[in-house]
Amino acid sequence: MLEELPHFKPTVVALVPRILTRIYANVTNEVNQLGACVRWLFGYTLNNNLRNLENDGYVRHGILGNAIFKKIKNQLGGNVKFILTGSAPIKADVLMYLKAVLNVNICEC
Repeated sequence: MLEELPHFKPTVVALVPRILTRIYANVTNEVNQLGACVRWLFGYTLNNNLRNLENDGYVRHGILGNAIFKKIKNQLGGNVKFILTGSAPIKADVLMYLKAVLNVNICEC
């Protein structure tokens, strides 16, 4: 199903936590295979976004954040503004990670 999303470019997506956890695992595996400089930039930007999310409640992607996280956002079609998830609980760290990386609202029902 994830392979189909870039073709449709949805703005709202409903996904089960298992799919979100799989996206999280794929991203972390790909980042771990990158060079040290790119890993550092990814980690720096991610930590900055997580800090903004905890302090202000939203993420402010700058030029660096847009450049680093664009590939991940494009795997979901590039237009996703809202993700709805349910049917099972999702780990809080996975939820915060995806909010920081994707810069979208994720609602857990």
